[in-house]
Amino acid sequence: MYPCVLTPDLVLLVKGPLEISTHGEASILGKDISDRKIFLDDKKVWPVETKSSCDVLLSRDPQKGDEAGEFWTSDSRDAGTRIWDDVIYTIFSVRAVLPESILVVGPTDSGKTTLSTYIINHAIKEGLRPAVIDADIGQGDMAPPCAIGCGVVQSQILDLREVTSNFFSFVGSINPTGYERLIARSVGLLLNKLTKKDRDSYGVNLVVINTDGYVAGRGLFGKIAIANEVQPDVIICLCENAIDFCLQIRTKIQSEKTPRLLNAKSPLSTSPIHKLKTERARRRLNQFQRHIAGFGKFGRTRSFSLGKIKFVYKGLMYYKAFVTADNHLLLVHKCKIKKVAYEYMINMFIGLGKASNIVGFGIISFLTKQRIAIQTKVAIVDTIYLSDIGINMRTWKPYIIKSSRKTRYRRYKTNHTTA
Repeated sequence: MYPCVLTPDLVLLVKGPLEISTHGEASILGKDISDRKIFLDDKKVWPVETKSSCDVLLSRDPQKGDEAGEFWTSDSRDAGTRIWDDVIYTIFSVRAVLPESILVVGPTDSGKTTLSTYIINHAIKEGLRPAVIDADIGQGDMAPPCAIGCGVVQSQILDLREVTSNFFSFVGSINPTGYERLIARSVGLLLNKLTKKDRDSYGVNLVVINTDGYVAGRGLFGKIAIANEVQPDVIICLCENAIDFCLQIRTKIQSEKTPRLLNAKSPLSTSPIHKLKTERARRRLNQFQRHIAGFGKFGRTRSFSLGKIKFVYKGLMYYKAFVTADNHLLLVHKCKIKKVAYEYMINMFIGLGKASNIVGFGIISFLTKQRIAIQTKVAIVDTIYLSDIGINMRTWKPYIIKSSRKTRYRRYKTNHTTA
C-alpha cells in the first residue's frame, strides 16, 4: 500500500492497474470520487485532484499478481483539470447562449480525450444532457477500429469507454490518411442523428467531438473538413503552438458561422511514461475484442444472399455483387466496377447495416456464387461495409489487408452475367 496526502496545489497522476481509496474531497476529470474506493484497470493516466485536502491510499489488486501501475505527483499548474479553467469558464460562463457543439483537435497524446471527458462531466454538473462523438478510427474508445461511435452520456464518467454508443459510422480503415472527407461526412451524419428535432430526439443540448491526433499535412485538412461539415460553435486546439494552430484553422474554415477558437494547454508529465506502439496495439486489439467477443471462434456463422445485399467501400455504395469464375467479388455501382480477390475477403472485419444504420459487426467466413457467410450476432442485414482490416481467426489479432485492388471504371451493361 502507498499512502499519499493530496493538497489543492498537487495533482496525483495514476496509471493503472491500481486501486484508489480516498478519505476526503477528491475528483477525477470532474467526477466526484470523495470517500470512495475505485479500481483503475486500464493503463491510462488519471489525474486525482482535491479542492481542500484528501488522504489517498493506493494499492495493488491481488488478482493482478505482480502487475502494478505507477503514480507520481505534479504541480496543478502543469497537470490536472485546473490548467483548463479558462476554457471551461469561456464555454459555460462567458456567453449567454451555451454552445451546442465543440470540436476538440490536437496532436497525439495532447490530452484531447481527457479534456473531452472533463467537458462532458462539467456539462452534466451544469444540468446539461451531453453526447460525444469519438472520431478516432484508429484509437477510438466508443467503436471498434475502422468505425466511429457516438452516444448520449447519462452520468459522469472516467473513460469514454463507459458510454454506450447509440450510433456507429463505418469508415473501413484504422489510418485516416486518404479518408479525411469520409470521416468528416460520417461525423456530420452522426451529429444529425444525435441532435435531430423530431419525436425520436435524444434531448441532447451539447455534443463534444473528439478527434484523432493526425494534424500534420493532410491531417489538418481533415480537421478543417470536419469543422466545415459540422460547423461547431467552439473549436479547442491543444498543442504547444496552439495559437498558431488556431490561426491555420481560422484561415481555412468556410462555414456559415465563425466558431470560437480556444487554445488549451496540454498536460505536462513529470514521468517518462508514453503510449508506446505496443500499448496502442494492445488497446486497438481490446477494442476489436469488445465488439467481436460475442461471435468469436465458437460463434454463429450466418449466411446472406448476395442478391439481397448492398456493399459499401470507402463511402461508396455498390448496389450489385457477383462472384466471378476466377473467384473475385465484382461490385457494381452505375458505370463503376470494383473487383476484389476472394482471398482478401476472407477474415475481413466488416460493418453490418440495416436501413442506413450500422447494427453490428462481423467477420467474413467464406463466399459462394450466391451467398456470403459471416460470423456475427446480427440476424438481418441489407448492407455490408468493407474494410482493409482482417482478423486472424487463430490469434484474433487484426492485420492490414494489403493488395493491389483498384476500382475499374467502365460502362456496366445490364445484361452482364458471371461465369
